[in-house]
Amino acid sequence: MKFSLLEAWKKLHPFGRAAWATVKAVETPDPLTVDVHLEGPARYIFGYLNCYGSQVIPKHLYAGTDIRANPHNQAPVGTGPFAFMEWVRGSHVRLKRNPHYWRVGQPALDEVIFRFIPDAASRAAAVQSGEVQLALGGAIPQLSLRRFANNERFQLNADDGRFLSSIAMVLCNVRSGPLADRRVRQALMHAIDREALLKLVFRGYGKVATGPVPSSVKRYYSANVPLYPYDLARAGQLLDEAGHRADARGRRLTLELAFGQAESLRQALFLRQGLAKIGVALTLKQTDSPTWLRHVFTDQTFELGLTGLHMLPDPTLGVQRLYWGKNIHKGVPWTNGSGYANPELDAVMEAAQVEGDEARRKAQIERWQQIVQTDLPVLNLIETAWVSVSSASLQRPTRQGDGLFDNLADAYFSA
Repeated sequence: MKFSLLEAWKKLHPFGRAAWATVKAVETPDPLTVDVHLEGPARYIFGYLNCYGSQVIPKHLYAGTDIRANPHNQAPVGTGPFAFMEWVRGSHVRLKRNPHYWRVGQPALDEVIFRFIPDAASRAAAVQSGEVQLALGGAIPQLSLRRFANNERFQLNADDGRFLSSIAMVLCNVRSGPLADRRVRQALMHAIDREALLKLVFRGYGKVATGPVPSSVKRYYSANVPLYPYDLARAGQLLDEAGHRADARGRRLTLELAFGQAESLRQALFLRQGLAKIGVALTLKQTDSPTWLRHVFTDQTFELGLTGLHMLPDPTLGVQRLYWGKNIHKGVPWTNGSGYANPELDAVMEAAQVEGDEARRKAQIERWQQIVQTDLPVLNLIETAWVSVSSASLQRPTRQGDGLFDNLADAYFSA
């Protein structure tokens, strides 16, 4: 774990720069003990010691190599319930039962096959026909979930993704152009009917977001922030104040909205239609995900970027990375892609990162929500729900908030 923490998690993981920032030393006095020494309090770390944020890699295979290019990334070595067999690019990954798994009697399954099915309609059809027994959260679009309402044949599970606390959002490139003016960003927020977005595009799965910390993160969520109710008149007023007055055709300005997943098209079309009502014309730029990532985080030439990101159980873990001025890293995905930097906010976030008094930390995180919701470098739209669909015969007794990353050790098929 020492090698993984210091060389992989802290240096290479997009979340790790914040999550492990206070770690100054790691000691391993014996094979079963790890002592982590911190520069200050960091209670949020306990919310990240799971398979999502803390994937241990074998030092004897990675030390002295470029971890990102190591050939073992293509044929992983681990200690889990299943062992790697093959990876057929574009088709599937096959795992077999690990007879040396430490937990007696597990796993129950002999083999697990992860199939890659790019087309959403094909994924839904494969589950419906029984060809695939489990589609993890988000694999089946909300629009298709009604097809799986028969609980004698299928199970719907909305628990698996609770750990992620995800939000559908629009990143605003605040470096230059119209979006450098926060009044423009505030106008966009007032012009998006998020209740209608939730109903029509997300089919009611989720909740309207009020800020960067989702309401599911109950300890730190605050509603005491600037809110942006659907108000076209106020949106127009803000654009007037920013110097973007309507021309004879009612047009104020044109912005490009970039997105990298086909499933995001309906959301993009909804936003284009809505913003047209205030004279903002959206041109849609649809690409594949790698191209979108390069456009936003490497080229940094985008204007608006449509995506969904995970806020995680503690704001220091998932929220801070999007707004921290020190987390603007060209070419590194899922960092501060907006290019937003606010010294006051940075100071508040960094203080909360090491604050040991819980009451003071809650107050600091509330303050940072207020700053973010005033400046709006990111338009937080919908708190999304991750709904997994499975065959009724597939049993997964252990229900957990990070079940999307479950190792399936206790999974079995009922008679």
